[in-house]
Amino acid sequence: MTSFDIKPLIKRFAIAYVLASVGVALVVYLLEKIFGVSGGSGAGMISVMVAAMDMGQTFYKQNNRIPEKSESWRMARWAMIVVFAFTLLVLLFVFITSPQFFATMGIPGLLVILLFVLLISFLATRFFIGFGAKNLAKVEARKNNA
Repeated sequence: MTSFDIKPLIKRFAIAYVLASVGVALVVYLLEKIFGVSGGSGAGMISVMVAAMDMGQTFYKQNNRIPEKSESWRMARWAMIVVFAFTLLVLLFVFITSPQFFATMGIPGLLVILLFVLLISFLATRFFIGFGAKNLAKVEARKNNA
């Protein structure tokens, strides 16, 4: 396994994740207000997918190769720290603004949902890191062959 500096990748993931999260929240809000259409619970996964694909593409640009499986798992683990921290901030905001949400759901139920969402996010991050790098590799190969 080749060594690589993960800090710039994690910083970029964090920025992409926060921007994508805000963008998705804004689009979902506008869809609900204008068209009465709900974004659904899966809309939040878009942020993870976008940030993970960007992380994979950035890795490819920096190293001119697709990350090895162990490197992708390592990036996914660090990315989950970002997702977890952001999720805790959102939950804190919800707790401050709408404490009744926690009263109706209950802490144990919320923890189960949180763990499930983080697990799915972790696996999706791992997949989309590789997906982003492989797609960029294909684009670069087509450019070189043209």
